[in-house]
Amino acid sequence: MLRALTGGDARWVLNPTQREAAQILATIEFDRGNIGQAAIWARRVLVGTLSDKGAGSEEIADVLTHYAVYLARMRRLPEAYNLLLRLVPTYESTFPHHGPKYLYFTSALLAASRSIGNFQKTEIVYKNLKENAASVDFVAGSVRATLFYQDFYGPAINSSATGDPALITRIKETLVQFPDFFKKPEPRMSCTRFC
Repeated sequence: MLRALTGGDARWVLNPTQREAAQILATIEFDRGNIGQAAIWARRVLVGTLSDKGAGSEEIADVLTHYAVYLARMRRLPEAYNLLLRLVPTYESTFPHHGPKYLYFTSALLAASRSIGNFQKTEIVYKNLKENAASVDFVAGSVRATLFYQDFYGPAINSSATGDPALITRIKETLVQFPDFFKKPEPRMSCTRFC
């Protein structure tokens, strides 16, 4: 269905619906390990949106955010982080801070700043995201996962050694706060490394 919507081999990205389909195809190809095809789809969406004179500012912000997340998944972290930083004024002035788009953007910025090692910026973004997410009834799973990992790894970054009693207490508090994430193998393995 997505291929039919984008014209098969023509890879149409002429309207917002086709661009959304192309973004989904980029994600599917990336998850399959077909990085070359994912890159083609992601770039076509970006170029198609920026060259479309009818594209709205919200769509442009969405596409640029999606592209930054794609760059982060490709481990092109400096490029992703720089693009997200350039989008901060747009998100601060345009989107409601309790809305899903703003929360998603903030979680992407938090993950990117943590990944490149800018821990001062990470703390600022983390506090902002935590405050805004706390006042929302339902928070997306991806945003909750970002908050969990920051809660989980943040104290470990500032701890001097493994086995630190304060660190272990903080990790236990985090695990009580996010019980569903501890059921996954990755957090459990990380916990054994830090405790």
